[in-house]
Amino acid sequence: MHVLRGDLLKQVPVPVNVVVASLPYLADSLHDPRYDTEPDDAIYAPGDGLDPFRRLLNACRQGKLVKPDGVVLIQFHRKVLAANWWQLDDLRAQLEHRLEAAA
Repeated sequence: MHVLRGDLLKQVPVPVNVVVASLPYLADSLHDPRYDTEPDDAIYAPGDGLDPFRRLLNACRQGKLVKPDGVVLIQFHRKVLAANWWQLDDLRAQLEHRLEAAA
């Protein structure tokens, strides 16, 4: 295992087998007092809250940074969602649906 820290996948030099992400997911226009002890940038994201996830999935697909047999694992509202490279569009649709359902 090799761990890199950076802005999503910008520091990843080659395609990888696994991407694991726990990204901020609440819209920055919302305030939830349950998270007052957490850093804002760990909880709140621009727009509707899905921007970091959209950026990550776009980077995975467009940059081909996930190997064809690789997997993307993300945590979203305390659930772990997984997708293979060819399922990234389905994962994005699932996130959009969960966001709409929560509204």
